[in-house]
Amino acid sequence: MSDFGLAKNFQEAGLSGMTATGTVAGTLAFMPREQLIDFKPYKPVSDVWSMGATLYYMLTEKTPRDYSCDRNQVEIIMRDEIIGKGLE
Repeated sequence: MSDFGLAKNFQEAGLSGMTATGTVAGTLAFMPREQLIDFKPYKPVSDVWSMGATLYYMLTEKTPRDYSCDRNQVEIIMRDEIIGKGLE
């Protein structure tokens, strides 16, 4: 499971299990960068990132990336660092 927003009833979805070309599956705020770049070799580490993002949101009520500006969410995922990176 990579994103709780992906859960669906396969009978209602037509049993294909396929995502249409040009569409995004998942909640952008909790999506790891590699899911946007190339979702086919998606690995468990991506699930860990999504779960960590979910837990971070539950604890702080903030997403791990700053979506407060009017920029496109995909652009933010591709170009910006996560909040707090470099503060170690």
